[in-house]
Formats: sequence, C-alpha cells, structure tokens
Amino acid sequence: MKTTTDVSQSARSYHDAISARAREIWRARGEPSGEDVEIWLQAERDLVASGAIPASPPPPLPRSARRTKVAADEIDERELADRLDAFGDRGARSPTSLDPGI
Repeated sequence: MKTTTDVSQSARSYHDAISARAREIWRARGEPSGEDVEIWLQAERDLVASGAIPASPPPPLPRSARRTKVAADEIDERELADRLDAFGDRGARSPTSLDPGI
C-alpha cells in the first residue's frame, strides 16, 4: 500500500521529469516565449514514449494530506513595537539645493 509520502514523491518525480525534459526542448528551440504548453506536452509525450514515466500521472494527494500546519512562532510584542518604531524614523538627509537654509 502506498503511503501519502510515496504518492507525493512519485507525483513530484513525475513533474520534475517532465519539467527537466521541457527545459531541454525549450532550450533546443531557442528559448521561445508563448510555447509553454506545447513544449510541456511534447516533453510529456517524449517521456511516456521512452518509458521514463507512466502514461498517466500518479493520483493527486487527498485534500487533507496537502494541508500543512505551520506552528506560529511566539511573538514578543515589545520587540515587535520597537522594530516597527524604527521604520517610522526619518534618516538623516544630506543637504541639497532644495533644503532651506543652505
């Protein structure tokens, strides 16, 4: 039985293989613009024909497996306020002909 990690790895390697081949085709054609989809599909056909990838992509991950939970770092409110205050301070300006008093 394939685990979520196995499925995501095979999906990633499938995508990476096509991406690498598409880049080769794109460079061989002189790096044209506007042919992205055509080049991607050609890369996919080439790899399927050579047996490098299966004819159908691996199934997508279930929604629940795609979600990642990011733990929020603890925020020091005082440090945050100090740092934000520093952004509001104007730096020293060099004198120019537009400054009064020159």
